[in-house]
Amino acid sequence: MKKKKPQEKLGFWRWVHKYRLKIVGISFVVIVPLVLLTAIYVGSFTNNRKIYFDAQKTEETQVISKYRKVNPEKLNFDSNFYYEISDVNGDFDLFIRWNELHIPYLNSTTGNLDFGRYRFHMYYKANDNVMINFVNVTPLLQTDWTPIRSLGTTMPIQTAPAQSNNFDISFNYRMPVRPLPLVRVDGPLLYLRVTYQVVVSGVAETKRAYIQFDLNKAFPRQVFPLT
Repeated sequence: MKKKKPQEKLGFWRWVHKYRLKIVGISFVVIVPLVLLTAIYVGSFTNNRKIYFDAQKTEETQVISKYRKVNPEKLNFDSNFYYEISDVNGDFDLFIRWNELHIPYLNSTTGNLDFGRYRFHMYYKANDNVMINFVNVTPLLQTDWTPIRSLGTTMPIQTAPAQSNNFDISFNYRMPVRPLPLVRVDGPLLYLRVTYQVVVSGVAETKRAYIQFDLNKAFPRQVFPLT
C-alpha cells in the first residue's frame, strides 16, 4: 500500500494568500458595515453636542463645543429647590431652579403639539472681592443624538431669588425619541450662555461662561401632564 503524504500545513501568509478572496468578501459583508455604523453613531452624538445661540445657523454663527458640564446630582440643593453651580469662571455662583415642566398636548385641530414649556428661575452671588454687573443669561434646550432644539430669550438675572426672572422656553416635542437602534433620548439638556462684566480697578471687562445642565438628572417642582 502506498502511504498517504501528510498534508502540508499552510503558514499564516500562505493561508491568507490562499483565502484572500474569502477574506475580502467577509470584510465587505461584516467589517465595512460595522465601520459605517460606528461612524453614524459617533457622528450623530458629537454633532448634537455642538451648540449655538442663534435662532438660525448662518456662516457667522459661533458654534460652541467647550462648556462646563454640570451633573445636578452632585450639586448642593437648598430648601428653596435651587441647584448651586459654584465658582463660575472664578467670579460667581449661579443658582438655578427648575420650576415647571409643561408636557405638550396634541392640538386636534392643527395636528401640532402645543403649549410645551420649561420654566426656570436663576440668580447669582458674586465671589468675595469680585464686582460684577449686567449678568445676562441665554437658555437653550437641546437633545443629544438628534437636532431637536429650542432657544429661549436672553434675560438679566439678579443677586436675590425674589428678584429672579422666569425663563420660559417652548418645547413642543414628544419625548422620549429613538433616533437610532439602541439609542433612547429621554429629554433635552439645558445649555446656558452667561454674559457679564467684571470691574477691575474701574475697568469693565466683558466675560462669558457656557454651561451644560443635565435635566435628565434633575427634577422639576411641578409637572403639567397631557390633557
